[in-house]
This record gives sequence, C-alpha cells and structure tokens, in this order.
Amino acid sequence: MEQRRARWERLEHVLRRLETGRSGKIDQHELDEFVHLYRMACSDLARARSQDLGDDVESYLNAIVARGHKQFRPRTSPDRRHFFEFFTRDFPRAVRAQKWYVLAATLLFVVPIVITAWAVVNDPDIAYSLSDPAQLEMLTDAYAEGHQGGRSEGEDSLMTGFYVHNNVGIAFRCFATGVFFGLGSIFFLVLNGVMGGAVGAYICVAGYSESFLSFVIGHGAFELTAIVLSGATGIKLGMILVNPGPYSRIDALKLKSRQMINVVLGAAAMLLVAALLEGFWSPSGAAPMIKFIVGGVLWVLVISYLMLAGRVGESR
Repeated sequence: MEQRRARWERLEHVLRRLETGRSGKIDQHELDEFVHLYRMACSDLARARSQDLGDDVESYLNAIVARGHKQFRPRTSPDRRHFFEFFTRDFPRAVRAQKWYVLAATLLFVVPIVITAWAVVNDPDIAYSLSDPAQLEMLTDAYAEGHQGGRSEGEDSLMTGFYVHNNVGIAFRCFATGVFFGLGSIFFLVLNGVMGGAVGAYICVAGYSESFLSFVIGHGAFELTAIVLSGATGIKLGMILVNPGPYSRIDALKLKSRQMINVVLGAAAMLLVAALLEGFWSPSGAAPMIKFIVGGVLWVLVISYLMLAGRVGESR
C-alpha cells in the first residue's frame, strides 16, 4: 500500500504542475511518466472498488483519476475565433430560434409606445401623469438647447458610464423578472414602452422633434433592440417554467439555457455599443440630417444582421 500511495502522491504532484499551466516546463519523460501513473491509478481505482478497500481510498482515487482525465481533453480557451463565431453565428441564430418570443416582445414594447404617443399628442398633459414632471421639463430644456456645440470629452465619457448603467438595468429587469412566469418581463416591456412614448411625444409636441429624434435614432437601433431581446428571453424563461413539457422545470431550463445565455450576452454587447453611441455620437454637433442617415443605416444593419447572419449551415 505504501508503494501505491507514493505513486498517487507523485501523480498529484505532476497534476498540480499541469493544472497550473506549467506543462511547458514538463519534459517528454515526465509526460510519459504521467500517462503511466494515470493508468496505474485507474487500475488501483478498479481494484479499490472490487476489493472494498474503503470509501476514503475510493473517493481519493476517484478524485485524482477525474483530474487526470481532464488533461486528456483538448484545451479550449476563449480566443478570437470563438469571439468571432459567437457574433457571426451563435448570437443571431439564438435570436432567430426564439423569433416568436421576439415578435411578442416587440409588440409589447412598440404598441404601448404608439398608443401613449398618440394620446400625448392629443393631450400633452397626459405625459405629466405618466412621467415625473420635473424630469419632463429638464429633458425638454435639454433638447431645446440642441447639440450643435456637442459636449466635452469628459462629459461624453461620464455620460457613457451612466448610459451603460441605466441601459443594463432596464434590460436586466426585462429579462430577470421573467422568472415570475414571464409576467415581470411583460410588465417592464409595457412600462418602458409607455414611459418612452410619453416622454418622446411630449418633447416632440413641445417643438423639438428634430433635436430629439436625431439624438435617439442612432443608438436606438442597438438599445431598443437589446431591450426587446432581453424581454423576449425573459418571456421565454417564464414560458419554460409554465410549461416545461415532458421535462422537469430544471431539466427544461438546462436544455434551453445555452440559447438564452447567447441572446442575453449578445444583448449586453449591443447595450455597450448603444452606450458608446449615445455618449459620443448622439450628442455630437453633426447635422441632424447626417444623424438621421447614419441612424437609418444602423437600423437596417442591425435588423439585417439578426435576420441573416450565420444562416449558412443553420438547421431549419
């Protein structure tokens, strides 16, 4: 037994070197020794099970054999290829795989915007009951000044950080509250639609539509789409909890988790892009017409990307 324990300890020593990334310093002789010790440990584990050498010995051997087995697997690391494949294939495919949820979330977000905007256009005072009056006046004053002079780099950087925090918070609520059987996601999609429609329509009615729309059209392609995708994933999460099919709720979530995580990660990346645009491009001194053209192009690119990217080899 002492001789076997010495082999196990030697195997553990080599394993520690391999696990800490120092395999480059291990020569071929030691690698051969590792393979030999690993095979011997497998034999010892089989013997421990058949001869009932005790739970402690079996657990110990099982642990080091499992660690050794991992060294024979191909090492995967997040490199540029995986990063590229995620955004050119995995993310847009995951979005299309839940297209009906995306459609539902779009309607839950856009319809309240349209209805609320129509109501405020006909009666601007409605906006005061849907949003903080002081905030409405502050935003109206800001858009009244316009963005002809742009902002300083310090202000741009500061506001970018604020936009990241604010946008991620909205998207997180739209997704995470889906755990309440989808009702939370539906609520926050509708709520943000109502508030967005009220504020936007009020500013436009006040006479500053060009300043407002030229500001939001660029980053809106990424921000609003990401919010819808987060809400769609939250609704899907809720529906899985409501109707897991032939699986338990935990197993159903495990089966769909990779797809949902891909959408959430992709939406997070879109929110980062949106914050950068909102911080540096949207408030710039560029002419409104230029902003409208750039914004229109960005909307076409975002929609085309989600609909077409990664279709080669995609299962129908």
